[in-house]
Amino acid sequence: MADSREETNRQSLIVGRWPSPALLVGLAAGAGVVLRLDGLDRKSLWIDEVMTFRSLAMPTVAAMLQDVEASLPSLYFLAIRAWVQAWGLNDVSLRMPSALLGALCLPVTYLVWCPLVGRRAIAWATALLALNAYHVEYSQDGKMYVAIWLLATVSSGAFLRVALRDGPARPAWLVLYGLSTASLPLLSYVGIVPAAIQGLYGLALLRWRPRRRWAVLDAGVVALLALLPSALWALPTAVEASRQNVGISWIPPISPDQVPRELHRFLGVLLLGYRPSGEAPEEPLARLLAAAYAPCLVAAVALLGVSLARVLRVGSPAVAASSPSVSGGHRMAPEVVAYLAVWLVVPVAGAFVFALLVRPIWGPPRYLFGAAPALGLWLGAALAGLRPRTLMTALGIAFLSVNVAMIAFGRVYTTRTPWREVGATIADVAAATNLEDADGLMVASLRGEHEFDRACLAHALNHDPGVPAPVGPAFVTLDQALGRGRPFVIVMVVYMGPTLSGDMRADVERAVPGYACRQLYGRAVFQEPYTSMPTPYMRHSVEVWLCSPTPAPRGAGQATSPWVVPAMRSFRPGTRGPMSAPTAIIPSSLARVRPSTAAPCRTLNLHGRLA
Repeated sequence: MADSREETNRQSLIVGRWPSPALLVGLAAGAGVVLRLDGLDRKSLWIDEVMTFRSLAMPTVAAMLQDVEASLPSLYFLAIRAWVQAWGLNDVSLRMPSALLGALCLPVTYLVWCPLVGRRAIAWATALLALNAYHVEYSQDGKMYVAIWLLATVSSGAFLRVALRDGPARPAWLVLYGLSTASLPLLSYVGIVPAAIQGLYGLALLRWRPRRRWAVLDAGVVALLALLPSALWALPTAVEASRQNVGISWIPPISPDQVPRELHRFLGVLLLGYRPSGEAPEEPLARLLAAAYAPCLVAAVALLGVSLARVLRVGSPAVAASSPSVSGGHRMAPEVVAYLAVWLVVPVAGAFVFALLVRPIWGPPRYLFGAAPALGLWLGAALAGLRPRTLMTALGIAFLSVNVAMIAFGRVYTTRTPWREVGATIADVAAATNLEDADGLMVASLRGEHEFDRACLAHALNHDPGVPAPVGPAFVTLDQALGRGRPFVIVMVVYMGPTLSGDMRADVERAVPGYACRQLYGRAVFQEPYTSMPTPYMRHSVEVWLCSPTPAPRGAGQATSPWVVPAMRSFRPGTRGPMSAPTAIIPSSLARVRPSTAAPCRTLNLHGRLA
């Protein structure tokens, strides 16, 4: 009897030689929760998080709502303000709600969608979500994007539970559908995407599945009531923001020839977390990802195509009449796959058409998080229907492995501007030298970096726990710093790519005559690119320089330039660029600056480490 029970338990975990859905979901979900909660303070806050931090720091709710950008609804800020009132406002507390919601996506996806797509399909979908590198990244981001993903998953699943039922609708699903649909547009205006898709799909069901008309009407009434607060509260603001192009004015236009490349990137980011490139990546891990990327994406598109072809094949009324409903066990209704296809394809196609004909709105993939859950669910359903099982398992493991490698890339390399390290370097300079005056330590930039850079650096200097002591910098122009005739700090963000040069030598020589500088910090960053950038990452370097006057004229044996600036174009991994001998008058107290940030003239290589 005991042996028989052990064998039964073993078979429940292993189906033949294939891991069961329960084992797959358990392992992937456990790893996914750890990845989302681990290292919330690993990366510095980026500009959107800094602006959210500033809004939450306002003394009153009214002041916070007035400070919030007009393009953003207020529900997220109200919810996070209540959270930080209880737990305090810092970098970790700002990101913790996203981490918890990202982890909550895993069981919610499984529970809501399992009866709709089946156990094996939802197992693959949940595993792909748990290890999705892009979802993990935004689960550690102090913004509303993961909340949109979660509510879109709930709203669409509850809609199908209501619209595809055979008997009376359960009140719980009607309530869940109404709450999630009402919340989405109040989090972000792009949250209207699921409701719009549900409206289109409901009209199609009324036309081709008349026996479901009462169920569709129930869902429609609930949706109209749920969207009423948004129509009264958020719609006027959204119309005005759209008229003034608020929040999207930075998005560049795209041309028809860019659409295939942008679609290629969009699917790759949401499926594999890798940013495709037209260049040959120099990092070994990036080369591996680039080699695996194209075959995985082709296989995924082929799987989705086969799945959709099956739906179209059974789409005749005779076959459809015998198709199982959502309450008929774990067989998947073709209407479910059709909804997933519409949920993914229509928003993406609509965004492209609008961007080409009306105004540029095609931005980062996070702007379509209201449709993003469809890709993983649809691919999970396609994998579950694949035969033989050996091929199904091989493809599923390949998709998961590329995502894990992408997560590892984000842990090994610097993928966000390290403002914390820059701030710590400046704080060390302020502590080791007497460079502060009544106006504070002067911090300038060479090329007039964007105000967003200054905002991120100011946050790191004053609020980041990784900075030893708060520093009140005086952000000045280069002319103002030179006019005072005293040492100052320059922070440079040097972009490197096919359109931006990393060679700063000529600019520096012209910009700071009579000064000698010492590089205190340098790091290469591989950041997610903006729209239409042809590189996998917006590769740039962040450098900190201490500039001191050099009153003595240069001698014959001195360097041709008082600056020590490497020629960035000539860098290769593990090598040094050409350098000049330092001639700056550096205060002796700089010897107390920690070696990791003030080592003399250490240069950076393209691995993001000091050479």
